[in-house]
Amino acid sequence: MDIKYYYAGANLLYTTDHNNAKGQEHILDPGGFIVASKRFDGAYENMYFFYNYDIRGSVTNIIKPDGTRVKGYEYDEFGNTKEVGESQFKNDVKFTGAVHDTSTGLYYMNARFYNP
Repeated sequence: MDIKYYYAGANLLYTTDHNNAKGQEHILDPGGFIVASKRFDGAYENMYFFYNYDIRGSVTNIIKPDGTRVKGYEYDEFGNTKEVGESQFKNDVKFTGAVHDTSTGLYYMNARFYNP
């Protein structure tokens, strides 16, 4: 599946699929971190999810509107990731807030790609 990423500067605003249908739309804080994300497809359609981060800016938890965790992440020092939560929930923003490209397994770090 082709996913297109749309940015404002270095910050991911939303994604679209191969039909240009919006998949995710993000609400950003002044520092560019995703505060909330709205989904437009599947079981999560029209729901907002809320993001928690660690000190490096890596996403640690994504929270449903009812306050329960839908997805969680743990990272080693280099960005190798352990995921917990609902497998059908898709999230591309992970280690240090970078976008993880599932087709290559690399993180897009705005100026380069990174392989943990």
